[in-house]
Amino acid sequence: MATYGDVLSAFPEQFERFEYFEMKPKGTVGYYPRKSLGFVTGVFQYVKRAVFEQAGDTLSEIKVPTLWTRKKLSVGNWINSDGTDLRIVKEYNWKKQGGFIAYELEEAATVTDKQSGTSADFGGFYQ
Repeated sequence: MATYGDVLSAFPEQFERFEYFEMKPKGTVGYYPRKSLGFVTGVFQYVKRAVFEQAGDTLSEIKVPTLWTRKKLSVGNWINSDGTDLRIVKEYNWKKQGGFIAYELEEAATVTDKQSGTSADFGGFYQ
């Protein structure tokens, strides 16, 4: 269950502080070193999308990582939640509900600036 808008203010224990940074892509795989843009306070939740996806004969719910904050963020920048780098991919068009802006996030699908190593999944060694 997701909360939004004015309801968020009633649950201060849900607010966390997240590292906010810029990390530009490096060619086809990996990223240049991150540039800190400070910290952001907000609520991180997985929000159920209004559509279902089909995997074979089975329908499945889609839950999207979402950040609610009062700070204006730039799509394409990143936050770090519990050691996981999440890119901001979309600002929801119903922004500013109760004074909060909601952003859709996605997890890095490749090595980031903090990862390196040998992996057949990424075609070899990247740093």
